[in-house]
Amino acid sequence: MDTVPAIVVTKNDWLHNQVEVDYPTKESLKGRELYFSRYNNALVYALDEIEGAATMSADDIFVVDFHRLTVMFSLLQAKLWPSQDDQDLILEFLSQIIYSSPCELYLAFADGAPVAAALVTKTEDGCLISDVSCDSQVNINDFVMSLSAKLQAQGIQVTDVEL
Repeated sequence: MDTVPAIVVTKNDWLHNQVEVDYPTKESLKGRELYFSRYNNALVYALDEIEGAATMSADDIFVVDFHRLTVMFSLLQAKLWPSQDDQDLILEFLSQIIYSSPCELYLAFADGAPVAAALVTKTEDGCLISDVSCDSQVNINDFVMSLSAKLQAQGIQVTDVEL
């Protein structure tokens, strides 16, 4: 795909603005730069192109609505980067997220531990699951389908997935 879908632009703008504050930390700005260097190359698929099964219970997937869960989300995301220095920068960037539309963070748990994370962007034109990070025990496509099923049960139809 040559052009970035509008919903991805919306998500990227939302994330970019998370550290647009009066006095952002140097580390959060570097983390944002590092984050976007990775996700500028992500591919967007229609949900029906994802081969997976909703194997996780909707009861094990939670919307992130307080800071401790934000940190858990950020730690799972940071594992996508190989070096500890990069992980620290990603953690600094993402752990400052302020809950606001059009995006929400989600975490899945198994045996009391976070095992998968994703960002959901909802607009008038669709719903995007992106920024998916999973422990090795979780199949990424199965998590996407499980999160999609949870959202669909709430009347939200996922249209796109960015991987």
